Amino acid sequence: MLVTAYLAFVVLLASCLGLELSRCRAKPPGRACSNPSFLRFQLDFYQVYFLALAADWLQAPYLYKLYQHYHFLEGQIAILYVCGLASTVLFGLVASSLVDWLGRKKSCVLFSLTYSLCCLTKLSWDYFVLLMGRALGGLSTALLFSAFEAWYIHEHMERHDFPAEWIPATFARAAFWNHVLAVVAGVAAEAVTCWMGLGPVAPFVAAIPLLALAGALALHNWGENYDRQRAFSRTCAGGLRCLLSDRRVLLLGTIQALFESVIFIFVFLWTPVLDPHGAPLGIVFSSFMAASLLGSSLYRIATSK
Repeated sequence: MLVTAYLAFVVLLASCLGLELSRCRAKPPGRACSNPSFLRFQLDFYQVYFLALAADWLQAPYLYKLYQHYHFLEGQIAILYVCGLASTVLFGLVASSLVDWLGRKKSCVLFSLTYSLCCLTKLSWDYFVLLMGRALGGLSTALLFSAFEAWYIHEHMERHDFPAEWIPATFARAAFWNHVLAVVAGVAAEAVTCWMGLGPVAPFVAAIPLLALAGALALHNWGENYDRQRAFSRTCAGGLRCLLSDRRVLLLGTIQALFESVIFIFVFLWTPVLDPHGAPLGIVFSSFMAASLLGSSLYRIATSK
């Protein structure tokens, strides 16, 4: 199993590199790519955002293994997973209003604090403490996928007055490097688990310095911005109206929900299926992420004509 896992990882990684190299062709640099002010602004955003993503991915391979290490039953672990997903849904409803009220920069710093606390709870064997950690993780996930992008778009448009068509270039590059970070994070999680001598909790401990650095850089380098506060009831009503008034939006949401449900079932089951066979969980996770990156590359090639 060990040889198979590493061999599959190497093959997938080589395939990704081959596709990316074949896709990259000499092109004249666009205005967005050569503008020094824009590149500096992008770098300030990427420094913080990529650290936050790396810390998030670093925890993924050994979450189930950690709960199993604490001798919890499969049903108890399932409740922990459901608690985390439920808190993400609940906090996701109020995340945009919270970010607008608190401020985007403060919300990103809050993400670093809450996610660090979430990682610290993994050091406890107490089930209630772990449940609280999952709730904090849900809040952190909601902030990760709302505050950072909202801060960037406001700064891009309002403070720096860059063209709006440059925004997709920033997020397209961020999406690509998000896959790369996920691959690297799986290998790093495997390494720290073997070398730190802390067992499955090691990746969670290793994520805390990354989160602290992300919060410190945001606090030091970013400016604060706000948006006009909207009533929570009005925001929910507007979203529900949009969902029900357009059949395409409803169908798209349904398809996405069904797809995500399959993904979450897979995320819950892959560790107990492979771990008894001695699979290196970090490398297996990196293989999954490399396969995802391979799929993204194939999609870009298929739709580029």
